[in-house]
Amino acid sequence: MSVSRRVIHHGLYFAVLGPLIGVLFLVLYIFFAKEPLVLLVIIQVLPCFSYCRLLRELFLHC
Repeated sequence: MSVSRRVIHHGLYFAVLGPLIGVLFLVLYIFFAKEPLVLLVIIQVLPCFSYCRLLRELFLHC
């Protein structure tokens, strides 16, 4: 498999998994909204996914 095809496949995986992870966190947020500690953990983890998203964008534009 050539490099360009590999890049396309990885981009497609991220394009599918990114929104699914976002929906999962939204459901967790709604489900645990009354638990401040769990909500705090979710808020602390979200920037990590933003960073991963930034890396994905940089990876796709290479």
